[in-house]
Amino acid sequence: MKALWYLNDREPWGHSIQLLVTEFPDASSFPNLDDWIQRAASLDRYNIPTRYPNGLPDLTPGECYFLHDAESAIEQAGAFVEAAQKAIG
Repeated sequence: MKALWYLNDREPWGHSIQLLVTEFPDASSFPNLDDWIQRAASLDRYNIPTRYPNGLPDLTPGECYFLHDAESAIEQAGAFVEAAQKAIG
């Protein structure tokens, strides 16, 4: 998402992919905006708890996240990579 912001001569701020999508300067880049917001929100859920051992109460990330979570995150992130590749050409 940040690459797309830079491509539009804009300065992205923050780590929330959902905010980067909803505040994107050219909303027409996302024909189905609700779908992109849902994908972004899904990825945002992994931001803090997966990176910090104390990000979850009483459990470690390894005890809360499983293979299907990783596969889903890779699928969602892949959609953003594909969209960025198309936009860049």
